[in-house]
Amino acid sequence: MGRKAKINALSLPLVPGVVIEILKTTHMKPGSIVMCVDDVFRTENIFKLSGLPVRNRLYTVREILPNYEVRNGPPGVVLEEFYGKPVTFKSYAGVIVTVEVHFRMNRFREVLPPMEMEELNALLCPEPELVPA
Repeated sequence: MGRKAKINALSLPLVPGVVIEILKTTHMKPGSIVMCVDDVFRTENIFKLSGLPVRNRLYTVREILPNYEVRNGPPGVVLEEFYGKPVTFKSYAGVIVTVEVHFRMNRFREVLPPMEMEELNALLCPEPELVPA
């Protein structure tokens, strides 16, 4: 069996002439733009969500949640584009919690950190350079 390649960086054209690289280290926060890298989901959660992310498509982080099921498991990410039903269960610490059904953070890679609209516009539509005549 061969080794599985890790995704370290990937160029992704968002707008003609604009290429964004996926950040090698992730510090996802609400407002981060992320790309789905794993779109195989557990069957029991499919019907608790308004939709499912598709591999290589971009989404916006709405909220980051701690992992209540596994002590050192990956955090969860709630996306702007989807809504999950609230579920109540007992956490690994024995506390009853209610959270929105969400996705594991390791199914996504950050491509853009949160930024103000002015910064995003400047990135996508830079001011033209004036060339002396």
